[in-house]
Amino acid sequence: MVAEAHVKENVSTDPGDFSLFPEIPAKTVEVLEKQGIIGLFPVQYMTFRNVYNREDLIVRDLTGSGKTLGFSLPVVEFLRKNQLFGTKCTQAIILAPTRELALQITKVLNGLKHYPSEYNVITVYGGVSIYD
Repeated sequence: MVAEAHVKENVSTDPGDFSLFPEIPAKTVEVLEKQGIIGLFPVQYMTFRNVYNREDLIVRDLTGSGKTLGFSLPVVEFLRKNQLFGTKCTQAIILAPTRELALQITKVLNGLKHYPSEYNVITVYGGVSIYD
């Protein structure tokens, strides 16, 4: 008697696998992989669709868990899918409690661009002259 094994190819059991998120286009996956990001962290895959679908939520997790990418990625992909870049209108406002976090968010958002002029990110915080 020969036992037959049925194996499904290209079916991931990793909940953070990009293939499980059709909302994330191949170009974005390529951009993320160039940064060493090969899948979504738990906080990211658990909240992606909530943010993408513009649902309210509160998320808490440890420092370094990926919260910034967790909200930045679905916001950018929603705007990209709905062709809201290039409209010369503000599409999102993200508030941060510290200058350092504001700069981190800026870096993550800029890191999601498919090309340099795809969209603009403006970071505003206190303690510095606006004329410098």
